[in-house]
Amino acid sequence: MEWSIPIGLEINRKINSENSHFFRKMSVTEFPPLLSNEEMKKNKIPLAYRDRCAGLLVPLNKCRKEGWYMPWNCVNERHAYEECQYLDFKRRVKELEELKEKLKQEQKSD
Repeated sequence: MEWSIPIGLEINRKINSENSHFFRKMSVTEFPPLLSNEEMKKNKIPLAYRDRCAGLLVPLNKCRKEGWYMPWNCVNERHAYEECQYLDFKRRVKELEELKEKLKQEQKSD
C-alpha cells in the first residue's frame, strides 16, 4: 500500500515555508506592526480581534483558508498569534499594576 501526503499538509508546508521568516523572529518583547482600520476592513478582521496582534491574524486566517481549517495546519502561525495575545495580556496587566502603584504613591503624598 502506498501512502501519500494529504493535500492540506502540502499546502501547509508551502505556506509555512513562505512565512516562516517572520514567525521565527518573534521574540518576547516584539509585537507585529499595527494595521490600519482600512487594512483590517480589507482583511475582514472582526471588531473583537482588532488589537495589537491583528497583524498576525491576517496570515493565520489566510493559512487556515488555504489549508481547509485542518487542525494540524498553520501551527507556527497559530503559536505566534497566541504568544502575541499572551504577551499583550501581560503588558496590559503590567500597565495596570504601574497605574495602581502610581495612584497609591499620589495618595500617600497628599
